[in-house]
Amino acid sequence: MQHKIKLTMAGKTTLIGIIIGVFVSIFLSGFGIGYVVFHSDTMPIITPQQMPQILDLSVIAIIVSSATATILAAMVAITWKNIHQSTNTTYSQLLRGFHEDLTNRLNKNSILKTTDDCKRYANDYLNTVDEIAFLDVTGKIPKGIATYLGRFFAYGLSIIYWYDDMVGENFSETAKKNWPNYFRYCEKYKIQINHDDKLPQIMLDYNKLRDSESQ
Repeated sequence: MQHKIKLTMAGKTTLIGIIIGVFVSIFLSGFGIGYVVFHSDTMPIITPQQMPQILDLSVIAIIVSSATATILAAMVAITWKNIHQSTNTTYSQLLRGFHEDLTNRLNKNSILKTTDDCKRYANDYLNTVDEIAFLDVTGKIPKGIATYLGRFFAYGLSIIYWYDDMVGENFSETAKKNWPNYFRYCEKYKIQINHDDKLPQIMLDYNKLRDSESQ
């Protein structure tokens, strides 16, 4: 997955082969035309009655190579269209998969019961966005997909702020070491915290939860 998805090896080979075939056919066609031009003075005048018997090989080469070039050009167009459609399908599948992964992470907020659950929720979410960020910063997925998911990355900043504020442990510095790709992504796309993002209520009540667990 790059800023544009790379063609498969088979797709590349097929497309390159067809393009080479087109150029070879054009070359043969040009060679045949050149032969006719430069030998026009010595070539006999062909009457309609004589044409079936004395049709020059260069003329046959022109006809065959031109037809081949036309067919191969059509194959290039068809192959390119299929590759484009396949790429669009891959984009859609990637976007749907990433969206489902992140949404599933968010939906786990309903099962949080303990302080450990809250910390695990935070870590799992940051692991997920860091994986996607890695694919982006290494050029494995299209830029459009990465920027579309920007709001999910902004939510990650809310989690880091919560962890730093509620749990402590100088988490901001720890986060930069544990999820470096996430921070590179945020810097690259200028992601900022969205103060309208709402963390699960149990996380907001973390201090109360911790106190109750210590009793």
